[in-house]
Amino acid sequence: MKILNLIFLIPVFSLSSFADEASLLGGLGSSSNHYSAEAPSGTTYGASSGLVLKATSDLMPISTLPLVLRGGLFFQNRSYKRTTATGESTTKYKTLGVSAEAAYTALPYVSFSGGAYFSTGLGSVTATLAGGTESSSDFSDVALSNVDYGMKIGARGKVAIAEKISALLDVDYLLGFKDLSTVLGKTNRRDVWILVGASYNF
Repeated sequence: MKILNLIFLIPVFSLSSFADEASLLGGLGSSSNHYSAEAPSGTTYGASSGLVLKATSDLMPISTLPLVLRGGLFFQNRSYKRTTATGESTTKYKTLGVSAEAAYTALPYVSFSGGAYFSTGLGSVTATLAGGTESSSDFSDVALSNVDYGMKIGARGKVAIAEKISALLDVDYLLGFKDLSTVLGKTNRRDVWILVGASYNF
């Protein structure tokens, strides 16, 4: 956990010299995949939730409009479910990613953002079978890509709670473009995050 804290705090402090605002948030992410191939008879796929941590910095204005470049770093515990006649199994793995978005402040307390993300898997993939048996494998052993990229859009609510400090509520949606699996047809990431945190204005 100490290493994970450093991963998020170092970029925030290093960017503070030319950032207008830096933020730290945490919450839950609902992970699911979209499959181009029809599920086998008696099989359904579902979403599962996991921890998400995110650090962002509003770096520079893009135009005379209230539009800024927002850089981000995120960590996510991804997990998703597969249900068959024999029971439910869950696949879990950790990802670390970066994002770059254009953020537009539409109202004093609300902004909307859109851009791209890139993430990579960390460690191994853990599968929990219907009977409770758990196993860990490399990404390649389970035909799962450890690299992902796609589009990221979000909305942010912001309320000042002290001088230079604001409380944040973020809702983000990740639409993956990378095919994550080589055995289930085209498989794409579909994640929703709900995060709370705080920001500091420099």
